[in-house]
Amino acid sequence: MKKVIIIGATSGIGRGLAETYINEGCIVGIVGRRELILQEICSQSEDYHYRVCDITNDNDTLYQLNILTNEMGGMDILVICSGVGEVNPELDYRLEKPTLLTNVIGFTNIADWAFLFFQHQQSGQLVVISSIGGIRGSGVAPAYNATKAFQMNYTEGLRQKAAKLPYPLYLQVLLLICQSYVFFFLRKKGIFQAVHSRLLPAYRLPLSYIRNENIHTCGHILMEAHHTACQICVRRGCPFLMGIRSHVPSL
Repeated sequence: MKKVIIIGATSGIGRGLAETYINEGCIVGIVGRRELILQEICSQSEDYHYRVCDITNDNDTLYQLNILTNEMGGMDILVICSGVGEVNPELDYRLEKPTLLTNVIGFTNIADWAFLFFQHQQSGQLVVISSIGGIRGSGVAPAYNATKAFQMNYTEGLRQKAAKLPYPLYLQVLLLICQSYVFFFLRKKGIFQAVHSRLLPAYRLPLSYIRNENIHTCGHILMEAHHTACQICVRRGCPFLMGIRSHVPSL
């Protein structure tokens, strides 16, 4: 049984991935700040394990992750899914600071810990769920886009280190697009239903699942939805996505 740890699993993509891995017969460790939600998720299966932590607290985060891996008997895959961001056109530093602490400091702390863990184990897979916003700057959310660029660049550096190792250590970056932006664009262009009808036969999702900005259904479905949206937006001339190639690696 594969052992998977997901950072940021109380909602959205993280929760969807946790449920997917459980259904595939994996042992899943979930990490988040909201203990009641973590307990609710864990009540659904004996193969769940959880720890409560705020990733902006460096020392406690590593302490909790070490306990979690011991409880699970190891770790084969770690998914970093946590992240925050605020629209901040006025450049209020009080809004920028939590984004920097979470998406840069907290992210780096966990990514380094995971890399060294897998390096010692001589195998493993680190998955970073970031944002396509990291490709360009943003005047309304400068810290968010900048921190996502940091994550992409930092993971590329780790991938270069992993490529020189004599054993398999895999790193993947999933560039996801803000659901509200993509699906607003699709609805405005009159092609939202086309995307849904393309997904529905394979996954039997009700329309409400894809409309909801906080999707926490199957993580793979969410990735496929983003992938489909990217392809259609590029073909239809979305100015934000024009020329950007979408990759959705398999987990």
